[in-house]
Amino acid sequence: MFIGHEKGRSTDEKILHNFGMSQPEGYRKACRLMELAERFSMPIVTLVDTPGAYPGIDSEERGQSEAIAHNLRVMSSSKLPL
Repeated sequence: MFIGHEKGRSTDEKILHNFGMSQPEGYRKACRLMELAERFSMPIVTLVDTPGAYPGIDSEERGQSEAIAHNLRVMSSSKLPL
């Protein structure tokens, strides 16, 4: 299972993809994919080349810190190679 994040190349693409900054929904989607990979015994490859989580107040209101913490918990308890 490959898990990555699109950030764009041109300025228009970067604006469209929020300059590669993840939002809570993206972290939750990645978590679902990791749990799916665990269920089917698929190794997980993650590609990280982003500036980090989106720092906006709306992301915090939607539970960004909880989503990141949940991802870390799932990754650390995974029996699959990451």
